[in-house]
Amino acid sequence: IHLEEGPGDVLVFLTGQEEIESVERLIHERLRQLPECSRKLLTFPIFSSLPSEKQMRVFMPSPAGHRKVILATNIAETSVTIPGIRYVVDPGLVKARTYDPKMGVDSLIIVTTSKAQALQRRTAVVNSLWSLYLLGAVTEDNKLSDVGRQMARLPLDPVYSKALIVASQFGCLKEMLICVAMLSVESIFYAPREKLEESRNALKSFASPEGDHLTLLNVYRAADEFFQKSKMVHSEEKAEKNLRKWCKDNYINSRSLKHARDIHSQIVRNVEQMGLRVTSCEDDTLLLRRCLAASFFLKAAMKQPDGAYRVTLSGLIVQIHPSSVLFRAKPECIVFNELVHTNHSYVRNVSRIDYLWLVELAPHLYAVQD
Repeated sequence: IHLEEGPGDVLVFLTGQEEIESVERLIHERLRQLPECSRKLLTFPIFSSLPSEKQMRVFMPSPAGHRKVILATNIAETSVTIPGIRYVVDPGLVKARTYDPKMGVDSLIIVTTSKAQALQRRTAVVNSLWSLYLLGAVTEDNKLSDVGRQMARLPLDPVYSKALIVASQFGCLKEMLICVAMLSVESIFYAPREKLEESRNALKSFASPEGDHLTLLNVYRAADEFFQKSKMVHSEEKAEKNLRKWCKDNYINSRSLKHARDIHSQIVRNVEQMGLRVTSCEDDTLLLRRCLAASFFLKAAMKQPDGAYRVTLSGLIVQIHPSSVLFRAKPECIVFNELVHTNHSYVRNVSRIDYLWLVELAPHLYAVQD
């Protein structure tokens, strides 16, 4: 392709990080064997453990006369999109998780993919680019915008990166930093089957009638207050141990909370280095929910007459997940962060908003409905 085809970048689907690094080495070895004038090929690996800021390097324009080759796993289907792709190389192989009943273990094996799956992942690349365009991260000619450059400096999912930038403008970045940290980890709450009632009662002490984002904020603040008080009379090690017990007593996953605290520390440093103002909206939950609408407008849903919800952009019919504090509340309009498919399609991490906020804050996507 590089030697014989016209201009345009190349996207290559591979099965994992090891294969990507092997192919990248091979490309560089082959390039050294070519004449100087034919070596204008740049490689960009993309896999799930690669930091977001390195993933976003693929948006940087190539020097004149150069071609980019993107070596990607399936992550390119959902979270990363590359402008300028003209050629796609798909070997038709993917890693799939299988269970061996004799050994009693799960394993990842390489299997052939169907033609439909191959087409689907190419389509997903286009859809992801559209999402980044709607977030304002890329321009109409597929270049990184000023906002996109800011987003690329944050090691987060693009939606969460944009949420922090929006929150700095709304004056609630302190709260959004906590929300994003808590949304970036596995489930904070755990409910043992034998203690369902106790765990539900524990959740009620943190629950906000406005939704799951403010509930997560309440959990983080309560945990931090407990930890700081404990640290005043004990060593840091003892305070950490006390916090783990507090988590157990409140049916909170201490490992997930620790991970969220670490992420929070990191992204606070990131936004301070970027010069974003870390201000608090204090108890103004209305302002925070407006900011959630302005940040997560790509994942909004409206209640239907039968009590189900219709995702505004895709038309998908979903239910609020039973773990949400809004499961029984059924607000008219919501934003959410996660879609879960089991026997039904559920949305998780849900907050109540006003549809007119979407019209006001994302007018390029929403209009006033009669």
